[in-house]
Parts: sequence; C-alpha cells; structure tokens
Amino acid sequence: MYCCCGDLDTVLRVFQRIETPDLVSWNTIIAGFSGVGDGWSAVQAFVQLKAVSCEQLAPDEYTLAAVVSAAAALPAMCSGKPLHADIIKVGLESSIFVANTLINMYFTNEEPSSAQILFDSIMVKDVIMWTEMVAGHSSLGEGELALKYFIRMLEEGHKVDNFSLSSALNSSADLAGLKQGEMLHAQVVKGGYQGNICVSGSLVDMYAKNGALGDAYSVFCNIQKADLKCWNSMIGGYGNHGDSETAFKLFGDMIHDGIVPGFKHYTSMVSLLSRAGLLEEAVDLINKAPSAKRYPELWRILLSSCVTFKDLSIGVHAADQALEQDPDDISTHILLSNLYASIGKWDNVSAIRRRIRGLMIEKEPGLSWIEIKKTVHVFSADDECHTHIDDCRDELLRIKGNMGLLDSCENELVSNG
Repeated sequence: MYCCCGDLDTVLRVFQRIETPDLVSWNTIIAGFSGVGDGWSAVQAFVQLKAVSCEQLAPDEYTLAAVVSAAAALPAMCSGKPLHADIIKVGLESSIFVANTLINMYFTNEEPSSAQILFDSIMVKDVIMWTEMVAGHSSLGEGELALKYFIRMLEEGHKVDNFSLSSALNSSADLAGLKQGEMLHAQVVKGGYQGNICVSGSLVDMYAKNGALGDAYSVFCNIQKADLKCWNSMIGGYGNHGDSETAFKLFGDMIHDGIVPGFKHYTSMVSLLSRAGLLEEAVDLINKAPSAKRYPELWRILLSSCVTFKDLSIGVHAADQALEQDPDDISTHILLSNLYASIGKWDNVSAIRRRIRGLMIEKEPGLSWIEIKKTVHVFSADDECHTHIDDCRDELLRIKGNMGLLDSCENELVSNG
C-alpha cells in the first residue's frame, strides 16, 4: 500500500521492523524504489538481499526484473551489466520477463548492439519484447531499424499495440516517410487505436512533418482532448510550412483551451514572427515566455532573422541575451558575425572571427532530406558525395538554361509590345 502511494520512508520503517523478511518483502521494497526512480537504493537493497540469501531467499525473476528496471537509468557498466551477469549465473537469462527489462536497460544506456545480442538469444519472443526493439531504436533516432522490427513483428503474427504503433509513427515522421506513415495509419484503424491519445499525437506529428497538413488537421480534429504533443505538432507544422495565420490561430485556441504554452510553442511563434519581419513583436513574445532565461535558442532564432532584415539594434540585443546564458556558443557568434557582415562592419566581423578561432570550434554543416519515389535522399550544402550528383548538376544546368530562354522571350515580348 505504502509503495503504491510512493511513501518510501514509511515502507522502510515497516520493512526494518520485520524480523525475517521473506522474498515477497524484499521484492516489494526493491520494486518500490524502482517505482519512484531511485535506482541506487534499489541496487543497494538487492545487494543486501544477496548478502542474506539462502535457498528460501534466492532472487527470482520478479526480483531481477525490478532491480534491472530500477537500474536502467544508471550507467550500464556500473549496475546493468553486473546485474546481467547475476541473471546468467542463476539461469534466468531466458526468462521473457527479465529479458524485456534488460533490453530496455541497454537501449536506455544507448547500447543497441547489446540489446540486439540479447534479443537474438531469446527463442520465443512476446509482443513486449518486439515493442521494446521498435521503441528502443526509435528513441535513438534509428528509424529504419525501428520500422524493420515493426514489420518483422507483424510478419511473426503479433498484434501491435499503441506503444509499438506510436514508436513506428515517430520513426516514420523522423524519416519523412509519408507512404510508410499512411500504411501505419491503416494499422491504427485496423487495430482500433484512433481514440488513443498517444497514437493520435504521433499520427498528427507524422503528417505535419511530412507536409500533409490537411491529414494532420483531420486527425487533430477527431481528438477529444488534444494534449501538448498534438498542439506542438499542429502549430509547428503550419509554422514550418509557411502558414503563419493558421499557426497563430491555433496558438490562441490552445491558450483558450487551457493549455499552458511550452518551449516548442514559443519557438514556433518566435520563428514565425521573426521570418515575417515582426522583430519587435518577437522580442515582446520572448520576454513573456517563462522559459526564456533557460532557453537561449529563442534569442538565436530572432538573431538569425535580424541578419536577414539587417536590424543591428535588435540583433545585438538578441546576441547579448543568448551569450549571457551561453558565452561560448559557436552558433551565436557566427550569426552575430553574419549580422555585422550584412551591414559592412568588417572590423566587428574580424573581432568576432578571432573570438571563434580562439574557442577552437568549427561549425557543423546542416543536413536536409527529400523523399523521391519512396526513397529518402540526404544532402548538405556543397555536397559532393551523393551518388547522383552529376545528374543533379545536369538537371540544374538544364533548368538554368530554360530560365535563360524564358527571360529572353519575356524581354523580346516587352520590346515588341
């Protein structure tokens, strides 16, 4: 009872009064620490159990699953792997119940290869184990692998649940794979998960990131009580695709609906105002954001637009605010240098670039991607590595030539008109 309420102090007092705690009592105390996220205490309790262990008190699969789950947030080398060794020693490595928590622990510690080895060693896998593989790879940004395991899960005849569907949809959104997302939507309808808020939120996010805003809005409107993720996806989707009017309307609707704006909402709104040249309005909004002090990204978004509109006053103010929170941030220095360059203040540019060299930091290139005929192509500025780079150049030259012919025709029409 006390464990369910999270009252671990009372649990410990009751436990310490038990003259000879049985295994159920030990399992309860370990699970209690696990439930409140106190991994170290759970591991310490497990060590104490081992110290008094006898035939009647030998840790079982429930003990081991609870302590592994609690230790998932701790470094794997400190607790997770030693616990895995203990599990092998007592012969419970083939327990589905224990293996699922181990796989989760390895993914939490960003060790997918260890999770893969364990997964392959289990002969009979349940739906939870498959879901752990899908969710684990998705959480690490390995969308292609996540979708691969989702498909294999279906081929094995397992019924997908809301967790696996949500993870697969998140991967599809990250990969900008609209076709895969639409097929997953069919699985959502087939499984009857349209009313699940987690799945619906992932659907909205997938469609919004793929630019299918009509489909995103259709799913959004069918959600009885949209949560923060749904609002984030809709506002960000319209904002990123240039529909600032709808994005601002949704922002107002969200506040009217009683949802407190979060960092992502302010990011979207500041970005929209800045790109529209409403720089003073963007400053006012940032100052109203309760998280502005903790997130210099808002000021950097504004600074980027100040470069475009050559607004030195607001740009320098934005840079000062961002650098006050993170003095060595390379992106802020580069943006400020670009701002001075845009108005020809080369002495300031030189001073900032010396500062950048002093920090010995290099700017990493950004990546873009586009889906063409069900294949996702990734590229960067001045990219020379793409397999079809020569074809791309030829096509650009062809388009440039056509544009030249068009200009020539227009000039001729004007001169003859």
